[in-house]
Amino acid sequence: MNEVEGTWRRMERPKGRFNRRYPLPDLDSVDVDAITARLEDGVLTVTIPIKKREDKLNVKNIEISI
Repeated sequence: MNEVEGTWRRMERPKGRFNRRYPLPDLDSVDVDAITARLEDGVLTVTIPIKKREDKLNVKNIEISI
């Protein structure tokens, strides 16, 4: 802790092998072919697009005789 400013600074220090895991959404709702990853200035950005939900409503007209 920095006593002058009263703040904390968190830093990761590389030592040996590095591994980090994150939970991902169910693959049924992910567009797997559109997943992209980009590394820029030491920052890895992974984009996992969600599939658009297709409404599968079957609309049927029913005639009612009076």
